[in-house]
Amino acid sequence: MVLPGLLETLGRSEKSSERRKSEWSSAQEYIVEKMGAENLRITQLRLVTALLWTLIACCTIYRRFDLPQLRWVLMLHHLMAAVGVDEAILMSFAASEPFALRLLRPGTPVTPWIPRLLPRKQTVLGAGVYAGWVLLAAVQLITYRVADQDVLLFTGIFLLACIFDRGLFHSTRPSDILKFLVSSLLRPDSTYMLLACLYFWSGFYKVRGFFHGFVFQYQFLNFSGVSWLFRRCYLTQDYRPRPFSRLFGQFGAWLETFAGLGMMLSALPHLGVVFVVLALAMHVFIFFFGMGPFRWNVMTCYMLLCSTKLRMESAGMPGGEAWTLPSVCCALYVGFFGWVIPGIGCLDPEALGRYFGGYRMATFHFAGNEMYHALLVCKDYLTSLEPSGPAGSVRKLLLERRQDYLRLSEDLDLFTALLYSDGLDVEGALRRGFRRPSGLEDFEDFDRKYMFVPITWLNCRGPLLNTKWDESLPITESFVDLVGEALGFESRMPRGAILVFVAHPMVWMGGQRKLLELFDLTDSKWCEHRWREEVDLPWTQVTEELEDKKKPLL
Repeated sequence: MVLPGLLETLGRSEKSSERRKSEWSSAQEYIVEKMGAENLRITQLRLVTALLWTLIACCTIYRRFDLPQLRWVLMLHHLMAAVGVDEAILMSFAASEPFALRLLRPGTPVTPWIPRLLPRKQTVLGAGVYAGWVLLAAVQLITYRVADQDVLLFTGIFLLACIFDRGLFHSTRPSDILKFLVSSLLRPDSTYMLLACLYFWSGFYKVRGFFHGFVFQYQFLNFSGVSWLFRRCYLTQDYRPRPFSRLFGQFGAWLETFAGLGMMLSALPHLGVVFVVLALAMHVFIFFFGMGPFRWNVMTCYMLLCSTKLRMESAGMPGGEAWTLPSVCCALYVGFFGWVIPGIGCLDPEALGRYFGGYRMATFHFAGNEMYHALLVCKDYLTSLEPSGPAGSVRKLLLERRQDYLRLSEDLDLFTALLYSDGLDVEGALRRGFRRPSGLEDFEDFDRKYMFVPITWLNCRGPLLNTKWDESLPITESFVDLVGEALGFESRMPRGAILVFVAHPMVWMGGQRKLLELFDLTDSKWCEHRWREEVDLPWTQVTEELEDKKKPLL
């Protein structure tokens, strides 16, 4: 899907004609009137393309509702994501190393699943396994090979290819496609139940304020080809969320939660159909009034209808019976992916990212409360670098960014940082915390010495390591290593060369503060020069003032 600010990453706007950061009244105005406006035509084009795709698909691949066709559809969408031709295709156009070409070319950066054993550069073996899987998947789709053994072969070789680069695994939406493909090997009930868990957790996680207080207005609606045209309906004159928009976003979150819960508990005849229709209506709203992903929503609607039909048939009567899972293996599979992983995400979001696949694996779709990283690179170390050298594409990007870069405080990416961190004032945090890790006393010196480099920007403009970005994943560390390599620090890095800013996600269960950190890359976790601060939940500072504005909505 399109990342906000894609036109900036494509470099189509002239720097001389851009408004300076100080000329915008607020970050919210920039996000809406600059980023939202520039992405409007792209999003509208994506919507029209998705409508054509839906029309063609409904006349061809979505006409049948049986198990073989469900598997074929899931295999098709999984392959499209694995070669980067799903809704992330525009990211490949913006990146210096497109996703599929990176995987096919030995020597390009990768994130191996076992970094201590496998190299951080693509190998001939890794590229060969990936190319072989792509050819195998294409042959299976053309010849309609969707039997159990075919699905096992498809899945097994794909997972083997992912050992060499975990970015391949995360880029395919495994929790939204591969998980359901594997469940089709168990029982039709398992696919239906996993879908119910998806709706439940996706809605349940959103009931905290970070969704309906910020993400709903500034991402979900702002980057929609339709909703942006009605931005004054959900934003005030100073670009703050109106109370009605917050209530509507929270209502939608609870509606999604009850749709999933109703599907899980639909023991009464015909009652389950009501919740299925509710889930379908939610997808229609997302398709026309949200930022996407469009084709994934259509595919999920098909999967929902198909799995509902298969469940009814397995129950032996229309409307279905109470869900039963006689198979222990099936129960464990649904329990782990449908309950254990989301539960871990609510209790420890950072452990979720490091060990369990991130917020997408927990089905926390477009909820917010994500981890945010940015590097602060000392400009002195860029003055003597040549464009060619280690990590060439990253080095070239850093040198291009260094040109005409005068002050950190005039960087417009400080506004986009607010977008990706649920409304956090990143510049304010840097002003409060720069002294301890940098060793400088005057922010004026810090402002001129360092360059702000968001990790999201590196992923979109540099080597495209992951098309479904989540900064809690270990792939983020690969970019930190690439920047160090690009600066020529292959062995020992001098202190002060690279600082790291991290905005940690809040713990969903009872969390009321957000942890921020700023530290030198050479510092240990317990170093006294490491700056740490817990701040109020940022989305409560962005929303329009309420009678009790210090109290979060939930």
